[in-house]
Amino acid sequence: MQDDNNTSTSLYPQVQLLNIKTKEIINIEDYFNLLKTTPLSSNLNSDNFVIFENNTRNVYLLDPEKMILTDLNITSLDNVEISQLKYSPDEQFIIYTVISKTSDPSLNSFLYDVKTEKITKAGNEIGNCYDISWSATGDFFSVLCDISTDGWNPEYHVYVYDFSERNINSIQLLEDFPRSSQPTWSSGDDLLVMLTKISGNREFLVFDIQNRTKEFFALENKELLVFEMKLIPNAKGIIYISGEDVAQSKIYKIDFRSTKTTVITAKEANYQNLNIVEKH
Repeated sequence: MQDDNNTSTSLYPQVQLLNIKTKEIINIEDYFNLLKTTPLSSNLNSDNFVIFENNTRNVYLLDPEKMILTDLNITSLDNVEISQLKYSPDEQFIIYTVISKTSDPSLNSFLYDVKTEKITKAGNEIGNCYDISWSATGDFFSVLCDISTDGWNPEYHVYVYDFSERNINSIQLLEDFPRSSQPTWSSGDDLLVMLTKISGNREFLVFDIQNRTKEFFALENKELLVFEMKLIPNAKGIIYISGEDVAQSKIYKIDFRSTKTTVITAKEANYQNLNIVEKH
């Protein structure tokens, strides 16, 4: 089968549904007459999921049980892609990043109201903004922006927004952390950890939003890269992967109470996809 541009659709991934009970496979492109669809990762609690149609640049929400496709009216601009799409915990709002091949800045992050379909930009107006994510409660969200103008010397800022009113027209900038990057929220509360050079040293900064407090924790080795980090639930500490490169890294743990760092894995390896499982 050929599309309008004489490009074989077999060159593109196709979104298919498998009914576990009946073993029936449904091709979404054929069923809804779409072309070149790509599934977008999202954090929906339901079985619904989001797909992006490359030809029209439209974003859809698919209900696989009722086979209902809803156009989210997020974008239809040419030469753009959607990434980092995440629903709020109540699934009434969406944050996402637009990657543009033609505009400057090329990375822009937005907040979208599912009910009203209103959209507002998050982050610095002139910077490349991405890595946008919700807090565990959805009362806050953060976005990373590079506001440099030369493209060679990054000037990273982490912006934290108060969204507790759940109103797209009343978003408040809560904090601007200069010289900071890699913002990561805790899974159970409103704690945010990031790498920072605010004090001149490369270290972790933990921001407690509810109490408006900031704490700094030293890296085991300031010269090594940090590839991933997670906050241990109940404000116990940080687990992170660090090394000269990802193939030669170790896993470390910082205890908030003692501020001591422990090397969890003595052997260097290619550690990835860090997750913390709580015991109940």
